[in-house]
Formats: sequence, C-alpha cells, structure tokens
Amino acid sequence: MTTEDAPVEEATLIDKAASDLQWLSVVQAIGRHAVTDAGRARIEASRPFPSVQDARLAQRRARNACTLLNHQVALAVTAFPPIGELCDILRIGGSATGRQLLDAARVMALARRLADHTHQHAQLAPDLVEPFRCAAELTPLQQRIEGSIGTDGEVLDSASPAVRDARRALTVARNRLRETSNALLVKYRDSLSGQFVAERGGRFVLPVRTDASGQVPGMVLGSSGSGSSLYVEPGELTALNNQVYLSEARLKREEAKVLAELSASAGEFVSELARAEENCVEADRLAATARWAAQIEATPVEIFDEPRLNLLQMRHPLLVDDEQSVIANDIALSAEQCLVVSGPNAGGKTVALKCLGIAVWLAQSGLPVPCSNESHIGWFDEVLTDIGDEQSISRSLSTFSAHVTRLAQYLERAKRGSLILLDEVAGGTDPDEGSALAAAVLQRLVSNGAAVATTTHYERLKRLAAGEHAQSFTNVSVGFDMQRMRPTFELHFGVPGQSSALAVAQRFGVPPDVVDAARELLPREQRHQERLLEQLENERAQLRQVRTETERELEQQRRQSEQHHQESIRATDAERDRLKKEAQALTAEVREARALVRKAKEELRRSAALADVRAVDAMISTAAGPVTLGGTLTEALAPPTRGQPLDSRLAVGSRVHIAHLGKEGEVLSAPHKGSVRVNVGGLKLSVPLEKLRRAPAVPKKTESARRARSARADTSTAGAFAPSRTSGNTCDLRGLRVDEGLDRVEAFIDTMLRRGEPAAFFLHGHGTGAMKDAVRQLLATSSHIVHWEPASEEDGGDALTVCKL
Repeated sequence: MTTEDAPVEEATLIDKAASDLQWLSVVQAIGRHAVTDAGRARIEASRPFPSVQDARLAQRRARNACTLLNHQVALAVTAFPPIGELCDILRIGGSATGRQLLDAARVMALARRLADHTHQHAQLAPDLVEPFRCAAELTPLQQRIEGSIGTDGEVLDSASPAVRDARRALTVARNRLRETSNALLVKYRDSLSGQFVAERGGRFVLPVRTDASGQVPGMVLGSSGSGSSLYVEPGELTALNNQVYLSEARLKREEAKVLAELSASAGEFVSELARAEENCVEADRLAATARWAAQIEATPVEIFDEPRLNLLQMRHPLLVDDEQSVIANDIALSAEQCLVVSGPNAGGKTVALKCLGIAVWLAQSGLPVPCSNESHIGWFDEVLTDIGDEQSISRSLSTFSAHVTRLAQYLERAKRGSLILLDEVAGGTDPDEGSALAAAVLQRLVSNGAAVATTTHYERLKRLAAGEHAQSFTNVSVGFDMQRMRPTFELHFGVPGQSSALAVAQRFGVPPDVVDAARELLPREQRHQERLLEQLENERAQLRQVRTETERELEQQRRQSEQHHQESIRATDAERDRLKKEAQALTAEVREARALVRKAKEELRRSAALADVRAVDAMISTAAGPVTLGGTLTEALAPPTRGQPLDSRLAVGSRVHIAHLGKEGEVLSAPHKGSVRVNVGGLKLSVPLEKLRRAPAVPKKTESARRARSARADTSTAGAFAPSRTSGNTCDLRGLRVDEGLDRVEAFIDTMLRRGEPAAFFLHGHGTGAMKDAVRQLLATSSHIVHWEPASEEDGGDALTVCKL
C-alpha cells in the first residue's frame, strides 16, 4: 500500500465501521429532535473527533446542554432561516433582497439571545459561554434592518425619507389614475363591454366593444381572446399611466439604494454573521442531543487516555429509542484482551458487539452514551469492524473470501489503541479449519495490543478462555431460558454459552426423534458439556427469579417505610399546629392578665403593698413560662432537628445550633456529664448534648463580627455587663404616660425573649424621673430580668436603662 492510498483506506474503514454499527440510524434518531434542517444535518454528519482533546471538549459541552435541560433552562432554539447564500452574496459585494436581510436579522436576534442565555447561566454551563459569544456590532445592524425591512421583506417608509416621498408620490399618482378611470367608465359606458378597468402591460385600459372602437379615442393596446373587445388607453389616461410608471421606477430606485446600503453594512460583518449562524446551528445540535439523552437516559461521559472500556448498564440506543424492553448489560474490555461471546442465534451476541463500537463512537463524537455515568470509556485510535455478510460479486469474492481479506487487513493494522469487532470470526467454512484460523487470528490481534471482541459458535475459541490463554481471553455467554425456549439477552462473563441449536430446532418444529438422534451423534464430551451448561443456565434463571422477588420485596418495604415516615411527619406537624394555637391563646391570656395586674399595681402601690405586687407578678410569670423562650411550648413548636447529635469530642470554640431555642452559640468548655457550656449572645447556658447540632459555616466577616461581640459579652464574667445598643433592642418610651410606657416595656420584654436577645434598652429620658423610676421598679420585680442598670455613658447614660434578660 502506497502513502497515497492510506487516507483512502482510512476513510473506507471508517465507512465500513459506520455501516456495521448502523451509525446513520443512531444519529438520525438524535437528529429527529432538532428544530432546523441545518441542525439535523450536522447531527447526522457526526463522526468521531480525530483527537481526544476535541472529543473531551465536545463531551463537556454536551454535559452542559444536558445540565441546562435538567434545570429547565434549556437552550431555546427556534426555527431560523439559512443565510449561507446571503453571506456568499455579501462576500462579493453584492446586494441582498429584503427577505434575505430580514432572515439575517432573525439569525442575529437568535444568536444574541443564545449568548445572553449562556452568559446568564454560566455557572451551570461554563463551557458554553465562549462558543456562543455574539459580536456586539451585530446588534445595531440587526436593529437597522428590522427598522427598514417589513415582515414580508418590503422596504419600509422608515428606511429613508426618499423612500417615503417616492411611495407617497406613487400613491397620489395611482389615486388620480383610478379616479380618472372610474370617470371614463361613466363617460363611455355605452361603448364598453363591461364596467371595469383592465390592465395591459402595467397600464390602465378600458374594454371597448369592437363595433364601437371609433367612439373611444385612444391607443389600442390589445384585444380579448374572443376578439369582441379591444383594450383602449384613452388619451385622458396616457399621461396618468406614464406618471404611475415613473413613480414606480423612482420607488424601486430608492428601495434598491436602501438594500444596497444595508447590504454594504452587513458585508462589513459577514464573518460575524457566519459565526452567528454557526452558533444557532450548534445550539440546535446541542439542544437536540440533550433532549435525546433525556429521552433514552443517556449520559455524557469522561474520556480517559488508556484504551479500556467498562460499560455499566449499557443499552443499545436504537433498541431504547424504539421504546422496547431493553436488558442493560455490563461489558468490560481492555487492550491486549479478547471477549469470546457465544450463545444461541438471535440471543444478542451481535448486539453486544455493536454496543462496544457504538459506545466508543458516541463518546468520541461528543454525544451522550446510554450507560451508567460511572462507566469508564477510554480512547481508541480506531474501531475496526467486520459484522454481517459482505459478499462482492464484482470482485468475485464469496462471503468467506471477503471476510478473510478483511482479517488480513486488520492483522496488518492491529496495535494498542485498536478496537476490533468481529462477528462469527472465520465462519462459513470447514469448522475444524475455520476454528483453527480463528484462534490463530485472535491470538495475533491480542498480541499486537488490540482490544478484540468476537462472536462465535466454535468450541475451540471457547476453550481458549479456559486454558493457557485465560489471562487474555474471556468467555461471555448470552443467556437462554430453557423453560421458555427463548434468549434472555443477558450477558454473563466467565462462562461460555451453548448454541442451543438442537433446542431451537425442536422449538421450531423439527420432530423430537430427529432432535434426539442428532443429540446422540454429538461426542460424549460435548453432550456432557451441554448438560452442564444447561444446568448452569437453569440455576442462573432461578437466581434471577430470586433476585427479582427480593428486589420487589425491598422496594415494597422502602415504600412502606416512606409512607410511615410521611405519616409521622404529618402527625408531628398536626400536633405542632395544635400547640401553636394553644400557645397563641395562652400568650393572649397572659398579656390580658398583665394588663389587669398593671392596673391593680397602681391601687396596691397606694396602699404600699409592694410584696403583694411582686407575688401577683410572680404568678403571672409562672403562668407565662410555657410560652417564653425555652419554655415547653417553645420547644414543642420548634422545627424538628436534622442530622445526628454531637458527640463528646466537641471542641471548645465550635459553633453549635441549640435546637430547642433555635439559636446559635459558641462552646465555652469541653462536654461534662452529657452537657456543655455555651455562650449565646453573652449568656452562659448549660445545654444537653442531644439538644445541639453543628451550626452551618459562616463567612469570615460574619465570624469576625461574632467573635467581637462574644469578646464584649465575655466581660460579664468579670462583673461588667456591657451589651451593645441597637435600634432593634431599644424601646423608646419618650412622650408616653407612665401606664402606657409600662405596657410597652412588658410587651417589649416578651418580644426580646421570643427573639432570644440577651439584653434590652429602655429610653425614658430624664424629665421628672417618674417614667425612669416606674420602669426600673418594674424591672426589679420581673422574674424575666436577671439584672438592670443605667446605660453606659457612650450609650446615653442615665437617660436609658439596660436590663439583662
């Protein structure tokens, strides 16, 4: 073979593989999901990329398209016209039609939408941002075309003042011509063959009877087919017809100028226009690919360097696309290895062979593969196939001769990185010589480093995987249901398959005594092997049945468990709603009771019965306990905690979430006797470990601010209570009467407790001091107040009172 012949042979081998793998049918199934003919044609032209880098990039883009579809933000490609002819016209400086320019504007608009869409979803599809960039210069051009060309491709009046003026002049001329023609119909009605105005050569004429031609002076421009009428242009219409003709010519000149100017502008960006069309076609291809992948549950794959395949749950795409019940199989093959696939006819041996080749071609063409996303697909430099009958009458080659010619070619090309798929290797000849030739060919292909898979009925090849070549050869059998006498299409590694020719013959009507006689003619060793394989197949069928029943039971248990879980959630939610309503009612009652107590306080203060006041207040606080922060109802109303409780290895300084309070805090000391000390906004609490969950991570700035607040709060351990005052924890009492102010104080305390705030500020000012004294007396008698004191000078001094809740 000469150097010049190499590219031809390469192309021939690729075409041979495409034919054997039914590649056109595969890509046509994908192409049916495209919106445009251009997108469909691009998909159907898909072939493996020449380099692994190109294939990996195409797979990433396919994965991005699938991700967008899964997130319901798929590439939205609408039908768009081809503009290749327009680009050719613009490249030579020609002038386009209005329809062609309008088509270009539609393509530019779609390309801009695609660019904006991929940029907006760059996090989901990072590999689609750069390919779909659109030149910014196209937007003004698109807007100018849309403002100048109508929906039918006509030049609009807005395109230029000259067009507007010319169209108005034409309208005026036509109106004058029509008015004059109508007047002449009345004037010459006795001489006309009909009350209508005809048109000949673009000029208005009257239908005059032949016998009255002398009664209508003018130029005859034609006659009717019957000869009974003459079409006469009266003298009154001649000048008007000429004016219309001139006005039309003027309008066409002005429209041509507009089209020429727009074409010249578009010609400056012809490369960008071609790129915009390319983006639209590629988007159609990717969107169609994603839709096809979703339909058959295919997945984009990662392509590895080494020539190795480990296909998990692989399905033939054409069988899946036909919505047949397809058996998924696991298939593994590496360089310097050979799979010997055996089993009954029509059992799926050739389908398994094609699955290997199709998986590699799909991966290398940037298309999803119908297999598990945990599959491993390596890079193969070439896929060589010999599947099906190839008889050449023109070259006087029989099927066997053509097959052997192909084997000789593959023996010469085989190397590491070759994937060779052979259907019934060395079949169609004497079984002894054919099996010997097959064994020798397969051993040479494997020794050259190729990854090989073959189907066969030869026992010699099955024995290769059981003898000294077991490391390089692996038996794969196609399952056969002996009870139902039909193939199961399941692949089983490590076990040769029986051809089951006699069983199939009996199934299709060969008399049983003939089948028994044939069985007796088999060698004893082969009959024994057939019985062992039949027994193994029966046991495998029983295991499949047990597995199916077990999986069914497990699925039923899972559904029952999920049902019980949902019922438990609904019951918990119902109980929480009931408690919430009770808590709201109780809270309302407590507030009402406090209002009554405040009125009673005034009476009691006059009689100096302060002890009675405190006793009543304590009773109210006790009644309000269940609805305050940390109370039983608060804990019951808290949302259910998620995750596992923290263990005793909790480190000091860790951030934790206190489940029953709904607050976060920082661990102050190591756990002791099942509890841990936690700092919550300046308060030190002892919390059981089972009430704690690990808090989510916080940004660094937030964490720094929290630590600063924690450091300020820690000064309370030295006797200094110094919370920070904010608008959220400050209650303004200025301008209120004392009784109104006290109502607001108690309501504000309730609010701060529910929010889990550690402190509250009350701005009462100086004034007469009545409000200040009343507030501080109330705080001193409240069971919710740990400590109160005047605010620090920086927070307002004695004009405010701060309390620790």
